[in-house]
Amino acid sequence: GAALKKVRREMASRFPRSSVGRAARRALGKSPGLSPAQWLRMAKVLFRFHSHKRCLSALGEALKGMKEGDERRCEVEVLWSRTLEKMKRKAEAWTHFSRALACQGESLAIATFSGGRNRLRAGAFEEADRLLSLHISTFPDRSTCDDATVLLAEARRGAGVSAADVDGLLLDQLGRWPDG
Repeated sequence: GAALKKVRREMASRFPRSSVGRAARRALGKSPGLSPAQWLRMAKVLFRFHSHKRCLSALGEALKGMKEGDERRCEVEVLWSRTLEKMKRKAEAWTHFSRALACQGESLAIATFSGGRNRLRAGAFEEADRLLSLHISTFPDRSTCDDATVLLAEARRGAGVSAADVDGLLLDQLGRWPDG
């Protein structure tokens, strides 16, 4: 009955790669009735196991069930962008990173750092500079700040900033994060 379906939904969302999770999903049929939170949980597991296409599919299902303004949308956008980056679809990833820039907290931290790195790789040096600078100023205690500074230096080099100014930025980094 209903209790069995509830258990199957939990098994399918928590263990999508195991035989138990796959059996639960098959038993639920084409309309498994998973909640957006369960789809997101499933996507996170699939992301960790590099099941990119299945991860994107689960994220799409999660998004379908979320109302506008649902704070989990930020998690979906960040995970979607990170998955696309792993799939070497960086231009598509940027679309989702840019949406996550409207978020707060952890999602914004990831969007500014990873989005900045994405823009750097795309040769959009000014946008990379803006995002990486925002990451450093907004999240100064994160372990990613030292890496963000190195990426920022690379973006500034690409934008034609003088070597002396870029060297100054990197020297400042050594003072701020001596162990980084």
